[in-house]
Formats: sequence, structure tokens, C-alpha cells
Amino acid sequence: MRRWNARAAAMIGLLLLLTPWPASGRSRRRPSHKNPSAEITAVARVETAPSRTTHRNGRTFEELSVRLLTVDPTSPPSGEFAFDLLGPVRIVHDLTCGGSWLDLRPGDRLDLRGEYVHTPNGHDLVHFTHPAGGACGQEGSHPDGYLRMHREAAAVSPPGFPDASVARFRSAVRLILAARCAPCHEPGGQMDARLSFDDPATVAAHFAKMARRLRDGERKELEEWGAELAPITMRAETAGKAGS
Repeated sequence: MRRWNARAAAMIGLLLLLTPWPASGRSRRRPSHKNPSAEITAVARVETAPSRTTHRNGRTFEELSVRLLTVDPTSPPSGEFAFDLLGPVRIVHDLTCGGSWLDLRPGDRLDLRGEYVHTPNGHDLVHFTHPAGGACGQEGSHPDGYLRMHREAAAVSPPGFPDASVARFRSAVRLILAARCAPCHEPGGQMDARLSFDDPATVAAHFAKMARRLRDGERKELEEWGAELAPITMRAETAGKAGS
């Protein structure tokens, strides 16, 4: 009997040694799959026209691709990744939870604040571009998000430029130049500081030379727009020479 008890005790001890136990003071946790993220305030340029989408959660979004021109902070506080300032970044703007639809076109500039998410596949995105209350996400986690037209883009027309001409520039001429003259004359390009094609006054002063590089329909659009502004541009140049 004593021999059997000793043998049973030995078997129980062996089983105890082979059974895995969590480390002392630690609890088992499922691995986290959350992508690294950071809150940003940025100025961006629209790259693709927006589309309205409905996700599996039943919420509706305005989605578009942008290029980030400026970002604050310049790098994520965690240091885990870097903000993409070269490739397209996806904006996922929640229309169900406080966001409003914006009529946007490629070339438009945006002011935005939200959460930048770095994804493993390189398709980074920004969401929570709306004030997020408890109904959408954790209450108070993103209280001051927004997506709106850039302040300079919504500003008054350049001196002497009719509002209709500036509107035509932004809706037609600017889009042509953004497609044909990138990246040199776009924000961040090597010629942007000297000859920015984002400025209607600059484009009006050089439209004849610029038109030579465009296709027929595009050339006609630029020449017609520039011709109606030529007298204004000439007056501005004459005034500048007189004052120098």
C-alpha cells in the first residue's frame, strides 16, 4: 500500500511539473492588433474626387485620397512610424456621426484634424475628422475633429480679380495645371516657391507661355481665362514697375 502511494505521488508530481502555468504576477492577454496611430492637424490637397460609402456597421462615410502638405506634429510622439507626406492618404469622414459632406475636387485644399492610422499594407488613413461623442467611438476620445476647406482657398479674390474669374480658375484651370505640371509647380515641388501654379495672379501673368505645354482643349481653357484677365495683369505689372 505504501509502495502504491509513493508511486501515485510521484506521478502527480510529474504531471504538475509538465503542466504550463502563467508567470507569477502576469495575466494572459490576447495579442493586440491595433495599428499605431497619432492625432494630427494638417493641410492637405485633394487627389481624388470623394465617394459616398456605407460600411458594414451601417454608417455612411465620405472617402477620398489626399496628399498631406503640412502636419502638426511633424512626427508621431510614439516614434513607431512616420507620417506619409509623399504618397496618397485616405480620408474616411464619418457622415453618420457628425460629419458633413463637402463638395470637393482634385486640387482643392483642406484643413483637417483627426486620427492618423498607419497600416501594415501602407494604405494609411485619417478618420475621426468630426467631433466624436459617445454615440460614435469612446466619448471624449476625439472631441475636436474637423474636415473643411482650407482658409486660404475660401478667402477673398486677389485684388482686381473678379470673383467669377477666380471661381473658374479653381474649378477648371487649377485642375488642368495640377494634372499637367506636377510635381514641380505643386506645393513642395522645386519650382513652387518661384512660380506657384496655385496662385491665380501668377498663372494669369504667365498663361501664354504655359498654354504651349497643354493639349488643345486644355490650352483653350487656359487662354480664354487668361485673356479676360490680361488687362488686370498688365495694370498690376505697370503699377509695380512705377513703384520700384
